[in-house]
Amino acid sequence: MRRALPLLTVAVVLVLAGCTEPATTTPSPTASTDQEPASPSASASADPAPPIDIKPATCENMLEPVTAERIATEGSSTGLQIIPGWADKMQDEGNLLGRFVEFGGVSCAVGFVPGDNISPYAWSPIDEESTVAVQVQLTSEQFEPRPDPLGELWCLPAELAANGAEPCYLFRDADWFFTDTASLMQGYVDRLDAL
Repeated sequence: MRRALPLLTVAVVLVLAGCTEPATTTPSPTASTDQEPASPSASASADPAPPIDIKPATCENMLEPVTAERIATEGSSTGLQIIPGWADKMQDEGNLLGRFVEFGGVSCAVGFVPGDNISPYAWSPIDEESTVAVQVQLTSEQFEPRPDPLGELWCLPAELAANGAEPCYLFRDADWFFTDTASLMQGYVDRLDAL
């Protein structure tokens, strides 16, 4: 048994040595990058994945300019403001609007404080897998897709919406948006594109 163990060890070493290519070997054109040895110099010279285009969106620069100006000039006297703590509240409640922040975007609301007359809006990048998951959730919440020149628009039917709101989510390319007034969606898209 003692003689067999060294022979077995040598055999295993030879088999394993045959699995790797010498450093001077050039991979064939059909070889995949998974077979190339990983090293800092190899990964630095490889083409990096294209970066996700994260816009410098803020609650302020997503607003209609007239509303932003009004908040800046008279907000404290009228009570009109960007609602502080909105995104945290949405995340704490498990509201879908909190997902915008999780995905690297913004979730905001503007309104008069005190009061409950607020208008939420949001944007973030989104990948295909998350888009599918969100749209499944929207379907379960009775949102319906409808054609729109901006992209894929999912809105809550008017008979289900409260207080005359028309909450809609827009999916386009690798972005998604929310507004409680569908007619305002174009403005949010335009302002984001201008950033």
